[in-house]
Amino acid sequence: MTFFSVLLTILWLIVVPVVIGAVFAFRKNGFIADGCRQENTGFKLMGIFMWSWLFGQLLLWCIFQFIAVWTILHGGLFDAIVKKYTICVGVLCAASVAINMIMLFAKHSVFGAISRKEQDHIKAEDNEDKKLLIIVWCVFVLLLLLQMFLQVKLAYMDVDDSFYVSEAVTIESSNSMYHTIPYTGQYTDMDYRHSLEPFPAWLAFIARITGNKVVTMAHVLLPVILLPLTYGVYALVGSRVLGDKRKNLPIYLVVMELLVMFSLYSTMVPEKFFITRIRQGKSTIASLIIPGIILCLFLILDYARKKSRTDYAVWVMLFLLNAAGCLCSTLGALLCVIPIGIVAIMMVFAYKKGWHIIPMIVGCIPCVLFAVLYMLNR
Repeated sequence: MTFFSVLLTILWLIVVPVVIGAVFAFRKNGFIADGCRQENTGFKLMGIFMWSWLFGQLLLWCIFQFIAVWTILHGGLFDAIVKKYTICVGVLCAASVAINMIMLFAKHSVFGAISRKEQDHIKAEDNEDKKLLIIVWCVFVLLLLLQMFLQVKLAYMDVDDSFYVSEAVTIESSNSMYHTIPYTGQYTDMDYRHSLEPFPAWLAFIARITGNKVVTMAHVLLPVILLPLTYGVYALVGSRVLGDKRKNLPIYLVVMELLVMFSLYSTMVPEKFFITRIRQGKSTIASLIIPGIILCLFLILDYARKKSRTDYAVWVMLFLLNAAGCLCSTLGALLCVIPIGIVAIMMVFAYKKGWHIIPMIVGCIPCVLFAVLYMLNR
């Protein structure tokens, strides 16, 4: 691992997703801009950054899922995925930059969404308990850095690494995908089940494109990146849950950190998977994707409660979350659909919003598609 490879990792896992996700987060009109109007400048910039990062990473995972599964099922090589995916990422980055430049010059960007009068009002409110909240934010950052350090310092090989990490190493080194038994290295027929959840292939791609070894990426760099991204999702959920008491968000985040750090009352809780095994797809879906779906459902219910039309970006986010869930695990086809189905039924009876079922069904198309592929090829 070199300094240049670390910079490339930051580029591919932070900068590129933020640039691509800015298409959704920088819009003047939409739920992100509406949330920014209730925040001061610091919260506004942090919120826009986290929404951009989340949207961008989900979009990249979605595209990789479709490209990888298509290539694998058609007997393609890993090099073909690398080439196709890299081209797609380059096109998306260029398109995002162009669109956001147009929005900025046309004054359709979120950065002009808050008037001077609103900013002054927000600043006046923020003077209360400002020092205490700054201290709590500092505690949150320190605990976050501590967890990032411990993830690297205390990284260990568990039983599932013998499959997930070994599969990624095999894919990156042999250029062959899901034709080798990771435990023994023997050649075998296509492993159709795991080929539909190509998270190890994505890990292999990130390792190759950044010049890192797969094991280094899995145990050192990837956890350090996904940890703050996941806490960012928790922060976005917390900002919705707290509502008018959003200024208490740092307290909420510190409590979340403590729950994660002292969660070893059982070996199977999501918090334990999050802080020790985020490199594995099934941990990512439990720690990041499912909370992201909960966040998306919060937004949908909020629009239904206000009896207004749901921002299209929310439906796009729902679709991306379902596709990303399938990338992480074949169980994602079931785990992502269940909460969406429950909320859809609730909305029919509570808010008389039966037409919301249609975009929810559209959002679940990736889960249905990959579930059908699994049943046909198992």
